[in-house]
Amino acid sequence: IRNGAKQLVITSRNATKDRVDDLFSAAYRGSALVQAVAADISREEDVDRLFEHIRADLPPLKGVVHSAGILDDGILARLNWKRFAPLFEPRVYGSWLLHEQTKSMELDFFFLNSSLLSVLGSAGQANYTSSSAFIDGLAAYRRSRGLPAVSVNWCAWSDGGLATVSGARGQEMWS
Repeated sequence: IRNGAKQLVITSRNATKDRVDDLFSAAYRGSALVQAVAADISREEDVDRLFEHIRADLPPLKGVVHSAGILDDGILARLNWKRFAPLFEPRVYGSWLLHEQTKSMELDFFFLNSSLLSVLGSAGQANYTSSSAFIDGLAAYRRSRGLPAVSVNWCAWSDGGLATVSGARGQEMWS
């Protein structure tokens, strides 16, 4: 909004106007149209519906920020698919669905949130680490095809971050 965005679509499985209002300070309210659209980014039918809405009702899409974050820590030997799926679905499949929907669009940016763990690894976060590695690979794949993409490998933040947010484990988080 500070850089001139006039319309934003915020989506999550439980997007509501109240949750969106919580994200934006009073200084930004009224400066842009901010819509909340409930959609599970890991479900193809939800993503199709989301992009149908964007194409039909909004100006051309200029960028994507994918910031799905969810944690379920555990060493690889103790993780099964039930512990991988909740991370992989929104992070891996969700980023891929966004790529598929936008690969023929003229975007200014395609921003993916990753983790430094994809570079350094972590014995206790194998599922998050591997999903971050996919996100990094997707960004490289898009760039190799002349499409915009950046993947930011966030590290721990001095005042918190996803790994320290109370209740972050096993729950969807907003970034």
